[in-house]
Amino acid sequence: MHDDDACPVLAHEQFEMREIALCTTSSSVINYVIIAPVMGSSVLQAWFGGSGRGYLPLNRTKDHCFSMLSKFFRVGKEFAKRRPLVVNCLVYGTLYCGAECSQQTLRRTVFLKEGELKPDYDYASLGRYALIGSAVFPIILYYWYKWLDARYPINAGITLVKKVFLDQALCTPFNICNFYIIMSLLEGKDDPLAEVRAKLWPTYLTSCVYWIPMTSINFLLMPPSARVVYVAWFRMKRWRYLKLAASVGIPGCLYVLYKNDWDIAMTGISRFGRAGIVVASIAMDYRRNLYTGQLDANSEDYANLRSEIHKRSAQKLFELCCRNGGAFIKCGQHIGALDYLLPEEYVSRMKTLHSDAPKSKLKNLLQVVREDLQTEPENVFSEISEEPLGAASLAQVHKAVLKESGETVAVKIQHPHVKDRSIVDMRTMEVLLWMVDKYFYPDFQFSWLAESARENLPKELDFTHEARNMSKVRKMFSHLKWLRVPKVRWQWTTPRVLVMDFCPGESVTDLENLNKHQIPPALVTERLGELYSAMIFEEGFVHCDPHPGNLLVSPNPKNPNDPIITLLDHGLYQTLRSRFRLSYCHLWMSVLDRDIPGIKKHSKELQVGDLAELFACMVTGRSWASITSGIDKAGKSKAEENEIRADAGKYLPQISAVSFANHELRYCASCCFYSLFYDTFLKPIDLQSRVILIVV
Repeated sequence: MHDDDACPVLAHEQFEMREIALCTTSSSVINYVIIAPVMGSSVLQAWFGGSGRGYLPLNRTKDHCFSMLSKFFRVGKEFAKRRPLVVNCLVYGTLYCGAECSQQTLRRTVFLKEGELKPDYDYASLGRYALIGSAVFPIILYYWYKWLDARYPINAGITLVKKVFLDQALCTPFNICNFYIIMSLLEGKDDPLAEVRAKLWPTYLTSCVYWIPMTSINFLLMPPSARVVYVAWFRMKRWRYLKLAASVGIPGCLYVLYKNDWDIAMTGISRFGRAGIVVASIAMDYRRNLYTGQLDANSEDYANLRSEIHKRSAQKLFELCCRNGGAFIKCGQHIGALDYLLPEEYVSRMKTLHSDAPKSKLKNLLQVVREDLQTEPENVFSEISEEPLGAASLAQVHKAVLKESGETVAVKIQHPHVKDRSIVDMRTMEVLLWMVDKYFYPDFQFSWLAESARENLPKELDFTHEARNMSKVRKMFSHLKWLRVPKVRWQWTTPRVLVMDFCPGESVTDLENLNKHQIPPALVTERLGELYSAMIFEEGFVHCDPHPGNLLVSPNPKNPNDPIITLLDHGLYQTLRSRFRLSYCHLWMSVLDRDIPGIKKHSKELQVGDLAELFACMVTGRSWASITSGIDKAGKSKAEENEIRADAGKYLPQISAVSFANHELRYCASCCFYSLFYDTFLKPIDLQSRVILIVV
């Protein structure tokens, strides 16, 4: 075929050399075939006007271009669904022929030796590559992948290994033979099998080094309809440099896979890419469908459209959190706790992460115990439950029995790899939130979510820090005889394992359990309010995650009228400054007294600025009309609740600004919200009397 065929060292390079610049070629194809005409038409229309509508302002060029691109890709996507084989043939043939064109260009420029005449383009060769790239390889691969996916539908574990093995053992050598035989026939050679005998083995060995990991990614991450295009895109090898890259890259890839239990989908680059794609799709959904300026922001159609986009975006975000796990679930749970502060569609969907967090297998958790305690788990526990008592973003809790004492304990064990992945996950969230703030929604200031997680996640990943908080709170509130804080078993506590007393009970919002044990709901909510108020106003040491899953209620065997409340999950507390506590106290007194000037004055002391009315609504979970008329005069109606939820989406930038103003506010607002939530859920008591009593 070419002069380099005579060189045995480069025997396999002929098959590779023609495919070197696929990335460059594909980019050129996209630029010249898609982007350039669209941009050109947009610019011309911007300068000269079009369709009889006159001048199109330049500041609309970008939006017009994006609209045309969106329409182009939408039509292309619909056609691809109807005619997948045709699309595969067109794309594969374009890239395959383009790669040969790029290779010939490189031979005429980059690899042209001094004094050597510049060769002409070999158009016959381009025709051969166009034929084989559009009529042979894509058809073979299309039906091969279709059969393989039908035979082995699961893309994980041993099934994935089987698919990769079959692809490399059967399809790859078959395609290599086809390439050399068909090329020889088209070139009119006497012996079509000569090149197969000379080059099959070295070409196959080289392709295995490159294609085994790439095929694994293809099966793991690509949808079936995109598999042939994926192969066309990555048909690029770096000849001599491939050996050097493989000698470094393959061991590195194997090590990363080993650290991630051979799950490519959970490597850092996969999680980052997955998060980037989801966030970009959500951002573009809002920009393309909601922020077009075509609908009145106060109209019912706009509200319905916004709600639909909120729902599908929340679902995408939920699936991302579940798939990436760890810090992403923690962030999702945080969003789920911001009721009345964020759109209801997001809060209701993310709230399920509090109870439906992914679980780890017990055998994997026992390995964590083995590594941290430096002994076999059976040497510490005589038994441990297979099913967890609860699963959270960073850990899950199992009931166990201590071997030496026979006492029943709760063992909190960190999920494997959470700590290792947290650094990449935090950087990912910081980058994505920064991009959203800077390029998509400059008025939103949600970077505090990433900043808060970066500051607090290391503390929550260190269970000895949680154990110290637990001991401190246990001592701090020892005078509350109805409050139970588990006792830490320090001899079996490490940064990833926490052993504590087992405390039975059900969630404080389980009304069926309260009625069953004849526990007065009003008494429960009164005690919760007393606990939260004492944390904020008396001690200045606030539990930062007081959701219903962390508060249990159980009957008191000694006194049925004196129920026990158990406080769990002490990983994160916020210390409040005395000046802040005083201003916050005065704010609440102003709210209860309907003192509007006082609300504005003390809101400014809390660095809220001119958003005092919004801040008062955020803290109380009530509308401004209810605050001015007295929140202790009447309970929250359904109409008021709907109004608050609607306003949460309307004032999202302002809400983010308030949250960004002072980190102490976020945790106090969370505590106050949950206190008021329990008041509402468990039949409210006299709110003004309770708050005044605690403050005084």
